Amino acid sequence: MTRETLRSTLIESRITAIIRLDDLSAFEPLAQTLLDAGIRCMEFTLTNRDALKAVKQLRKNNRIFDDGEAIVGIGSVRNRDDAQAAIDAGAQLLVSPTVVMDMIELANQNDILCAPGAYTPTEIDTAWQAGADIVKVFPATALGPSYMKAVLAPLPDVCLMPTGGINLSNMADYLSAGCMALGIGSSLVSPMLTHDRDWEGLRELAERYVAAAQRN
Repeated sequence: MTRETLRSTLIESRITAIIRLDDLSAFEPLAQTLLDAGIRCMEFTLTNRDALKAVKQLRKNNRIFDDGEAIVGIGSVRNRDDAQAAIDAGAQLLVSPTVVMDMIELANQNDILCAPGAYTPTEIDTAWQAGADIVKVFPATALGPSYMKAVLAPLPDVCLMPTGGINLSNMADYLSAGCMALGIGSSLVSPMLTHDRDWEGLRELAERYVAAAQRN
């Protein structure tokens, strides 16, 4: 499985489901529910260190990740140690809230994807020039789709993944602005549904997101 295969899966899926939960004890049915709904890229964040165990176990038990048909990654990477721990756990995608150069370097060395976080045009282009596969524009809620379109005018080759405040009501606007993918957290991976183990409700919600992404 090549980095190019992973990159194609990330961009074609258009949605990265961000799993930021205090309790990850049900990570396996959660991940399976998202996969069943058509989500092909998911990110467990290091705000809960059990994310490392979850990714390691998912890589061990799910062959769907072996050929790049789906991607599981680690987010909230803030330094080199975080990046290395995520790689050791089997993460295929590393995501950071800021431009973490050590993360970009390690991801490139290990032939896996990275999505550093950036805010300004300078940060976005710096991350891209350093070897990012896609730049996570964060927090997108403070910027909006018009900002993404403006940034892409002089930087048309850069792949953007706005994250923060993306939901069913605005995702089409971001995709229409030229963004290649969207990072979607609690509006998709509902803390209430996961707490209640309402996997049917979560699947139906995720299916709505997948359908909306495919329409644009």
